[in-house]
Amino acid sequence: MIALSAVVAMITLLYMVATSPVRGLGRFVAPDTTAAVMLAMIFGVRPLFTDRFEIRTMYGLIPDTNALDTAMTVGVVSLSFFGFGAFIAAVRPTRAAIFSKQSAPIERREVRLTAGGVLGISVFAIALYVAAIIVLAGPSSLTALSGGRSEDATLGGVPEFVLVIPMAGSVAATIFFISRRNRQIHVFELLLILAAIAISLTALSQLGNRRFLIPGLLIPLVAALIRSPVRLKAWHLVLGVVGFLFLAIVPMVRSAGARMPGENLLTASLRYFGDEGFRGVLTPVFASYDTEMLDYIAVFAGQPNPEYGLGRGTLLEFLARPLPGDVFGTAFSDQVLTSIWGGGCGQPYCPVGSLAGVLYFDGGLPAVAVGSFLFGIAVRFIANRWAFNSMLSTVSASSIAVVSGFALVAARTNTVHAIWWCVYVLLLMAGIYLISSRRMDGQASLAKAPGERLEVRENLRDGDRSLAGDRRADGALS
Repeated sequence: MIALSAVVAMITLLYMVATSPVRGLGRFVAPDTTAAVMLAMIFGVRPLFTDRFEIRTMYGLIPDTNALDTAMTVGVVSLSFFGFGAFIAAVRPTRAAIFSKQSAPIERREVRLTAGGVLGISVFAIALYVAAIIVLAGPSSLTALSGGRSEDATLGGVPEFVLVIPMAGSVAATIFFISRRNRQIHVFELLLILAAIAISLTALSQLGNRRFLIPGLLIPLVAALIRSPVRLKAWHLVLGVVGFLFLAIVPMVRSAGARMPGENLLTASLRYFGDEGFRGVLTPVFASYDTEMLDYIAVFAGQPNPEYGLGRGTLLEFLARPLPGDVFGTAFSDQVLTSIWGGGCGQPYCPVGSLAGVLYFDGGLPAVAVGSFLFGIAVRFIANRWAFNSMLSTVSASSIAVVSGFALVAARTNTVHAIWWCVYVLLLMAGIYLISSRRMDGQASLAKAPGERLEVRENLRDGDRSLAGDRRADGALS
């Protein structure tokens, strides 16, 4: 089963990269690619580390061989239907040709955001975030956060929407990049934008996890590539390796106990890399926290009578997630944790199931097949919109960048929760867009908008009819 899981993961990953509609460097950070990379790491690479339980158990538990085979079966089903969904959502050649000719997006608002304004939004957002933390969690929480993850740094009473506020700098940079798709960005402006993004990432890193740090980095990167697609170059690979190593080190130094006195996340990361080297940093990615979802599924499957959610772990948890308190009772994800370790998230452990795990916990293999298929359609649809972004308005293209930035996190963590995090950031983006733009004067350009859309739809219908006719002709000839 290990070999089959590795082969299916490799085939799916190669297919997703090869067929991604996004070109150049963007192909490697497109939502369909990043989601495939994450699923392949969990279900294709981790099983190869057969001695991983000698390094670290699954929070005191070691699943048996049958349970591990079940978890790998879950992975094979998820990867297969994920790839099939992406295949179904692929853009047909006729539609690709039509989309590529639509180069005049309909803008109803004019973005008046400057580079200085992006930096100002980032600084204001951090001030608002700090004030909210002080009010909701107390001043001591800020000091605890700067020292790393610990019980004192828990922000359990703070709504998740507050936790995404620091992403304002990255989101404002995204709007800035996309609103200037046809304008030059000067060096000084770029420095201000990078400063705003750095402020966002610094604040997000204080939370001690990567659920917002990874999107905070990817979202403006996607926006920059939407604005100006570039070919893959050697320095991109170097920068990518550095970023990957940093994200791999974060779990090892995010806790207060893992840092030396006076260290912050950056200095602790540099010290850890110096002590462990490349092998010491990379091994835990596949044998520890980063891909532990496989073993979590195995532990669940190895229970005498595992109880499936039957909708409680997906639909009901999605509806209840943004509501305060336990309106619908204890979340099913916490019920699963309690049935295994005796407590919900953080009491004392909080592993996540990944896309495949969430679906398996809720409805077994049938749910994995259906949910992974739909997820494959969704990420490939977003990649298609990215590839043909010239017909998208600023707000639409910015939304594509935001959703693309969350694809990897959605594949790795509790997907239901990740969808809400993405929604919160989309709302944050909408707010920044509205305050940084004004309604365009004149009705002439707006009056022709419905006609333009109708023309596109008619062109698509004509293209589909043409393609159908070609197929009938081919059949007659054969």
